[in-house]
Amino acid sequence: MKLLWRVFKSILFTITMIFKSIADRSLFEPHIFENQERMMILLTYSYLYFITSKFSLYGFSVYKKVFFNILNQIIVNNNSGEMIDIIKNIELDMNVYKSHEKCRVVYYLLVIEQVVKVLDDNYLENHILPAFDTILLNNDDNNIFESANTVILSIFYNQKRVIKELSLYYCNYILSMYPSKIDIRQLRIAYTAVLKSLSDIDDTLVWLCLEILIKKIESISNPNTGSISEISQNITNKDLEQQLINQQEQINQKLKVFEQKKQDEQENLVKAILYLKKGHLLLTLIDQIKSINLIFMENLLTKIKEFFKQEKENEIKSNSNIGLFALQKVLFDVLSNEIDYTKKNVGVNWWLNEGSKLLD
Repeated sequence: MKLLWRVFKSILFTITMIFKSIADRSLFEPHIFENQERMMILLTYSYLYFITSKFSLYGFSVYKKVFFNILNQIIVNNNSGEMIDIIKNIELDMNVYKSHEKCRVVYYLLVIEQVVKVLDDNYLENHILPAFDTILLNNDDNNIFESANTVILSIFYNQKRVIKELSLYYCNYILSMYPSKIDIRQLRIAYTAVLKSLSDIDDTLVWLCLEILIKKIESISNPNTGSISEISQNITNKDLEQQLINQQEQINQKLKVFEQKKQDEQENLVKAILYLKKGHLLLTLIDQIKSINLIFMENLLTKIKEFFKQEKENEIKSNSNIGLFALQKVLFDVLSNEIDYTKKNVGVNWWLNEGSKLLD
């Protein structure tokens, strides 16, 4: 097996060096690296991806240079026709079972993710997205699942025409995938990507997406007891309780100097918030303060205040406020540092009048 792996690696390295030399030479002789040559390289790589994927999602450094160089040329040329021809050559049936076929599906999704910007909207909607129902609903392969979701996020980041139609479905979908398939970081990134892209296009859809999240929060019953089992952390209940006690002491000491060791502190805050049964949803809701336009700012903050009040009552019953204390800290960080100037005055004034009293 080791010998076979060495042979596979040698094949991939050799082919990649040949492709690199062609790509490098094309800077001076563009005619040697036109549509057919680019298509041939991408198609060859699709069949070799079962080897490439053993290194990482995007392979090793030289491979990445060749791969992205080709795709960047297509993007710069803004040649949707060429991209469609390439996709037709590398696409395959999504209902695959063999490991090497699954690798080709992942490769296909990686290519689409990179070129969504220049893809024709009609082709994207009519030929590419219909196959995603199979991937998103039958998500037994984690690499395919994550790659498919990355393509969806790329569609939102590039504000393709279909995002209006896709937004409500995708918001419900990602909420249903936590915590079985996605973690809290992925949930927050995905929901924020949807709302941020929509905020430039359609405020009505932004509020409808917010309502999906709000209704999800309201649908979860209390008390918080027992919610620890939903946290995707490999730690025991006893360890978590001790960690949360330590975290409360740490937050009390560092409240006025929250800039220090911010990344570690944020990770600890998230762990503390996840002690709340609705913590992952409340954290995601607070994130959206950064995404929405000013018109919804006060309504969203009012709703957040209501949820704080409800959670405070539940925390009193459970004789613990560590989760809410951490959530208040995250809210303070967002309002003080992470919103743009158009919302800054509203955010600061609200915090001075309401935010500092949330746990009183």
